[in-house]
Amino acid sequence: MMPLDQKNKDNAKPIDNFADGDKNISASFVENLCLCQVCYMNYNETTKAARMLHCGHTFCTECIKSVRNYGNSAYLECPTCRSETKCAISDLAPNYLVMEMVRKFGFMGAAVAEPPVVRRSRATRRVQKIEEMIDESYRQLIITVKADLLQKFDDLKENMSYSTVRRELDQLCGSVEDAVRDAYSGYSESESDHDSSDSSATTDSVEVVRNENNVGMVENPLNQSSDESISYESSDTEDTSSGSSTASEASSYTSGQSMPLY
Repeated sequence: MMPLDQKNKDNAKPIDNFADGDKNISASFVENLCLCQVCYMNYNETTKAARMLHCGHTFCTECIKSVRNYGNSAYLECPTCRSETKCAISDLAPNYLVMEMVRKFGFMGAAVAEPPVVRRSRATRRVQKIEEMIDESYRQLIITVKADLLQKFDDLKENMSYSTVRRELDQLCGSVEDAVRDAYSGYSESESDHDSSDSSATTDSVEVVRNENNVGMVENPLNQSSDESISYESSDTEDTSSGSSTASEASSYTSGQSMPLY
C-alpha cells in the first residue's frame, strides 16, 4: 500500500500548472497561504504544523510558542491583529484546510523530529525556573504599564473633550452676559429719562408753592403794620384822656384845695 504522503505528492499539481488551469488562482496567493506569515517557512507535520488562533489567523506551532513566551501580553496575542487567544497552545485546533492545500500543492516542509528531552541537573532546572519567573514578571509589568497608559490616554481624551465643552460653555455664558448687560443699560437709560421728567415736574410744583408762600409772607407784614398803627392810635387816645384828667385835677387843687401829699 502506498503511503499517504507519497500518494499526496504523486497527486499534487505544480503551482504553475494550477495557476494556468481552470480555477485561475494566483500563484503568489497560494504560496503565501501555504507559508507561515511570521517566519515565512513551509508548514510541516511535526514542529511547524499550521494552527489557527481564535481570531482566524494561522501560524506555525513554533512561531506561536515564541509569541506566547516572549510576547507583551498575558495571553497569546495575534501577530497580525493583536487580538488575544485565551487558551493553551496545545488546545489550538490545527488548520486542516491549510494543511490539505500544502499537501496538495507540494509545499509541505520536511518533517523535523521533536527535540529530545534532555535531563538537566537541579541547578539548571532552578535557573530555568527563575528565568521563567522573570519573564512572567516582566510580562505582567508590561501589561500593567500598558493598562495605565491606556487609562491615562482615555482620561486625557475625556479631559480634552471636557475642556472643549467648558470653553464653548464659557463663550455662551459671555454672550448671555453681554446681552443682559445691553438690555439692562437700555432699561437704565429709559428709567433715567423718566426720572428727569418727574424731577422737573416736581421742581415746578415746588416753585409754585414757594411763590404762594412768598405772597402770603408779603400780605402778613402789611396786615401786621395796620394792626400796630391801630394799637398805637388807641394808646395815644388813652394817653390824651389821662393827661386831660390830670390837668383838671391840678386846676381844682390850685383853685382852693391843697394837693395831697403822697
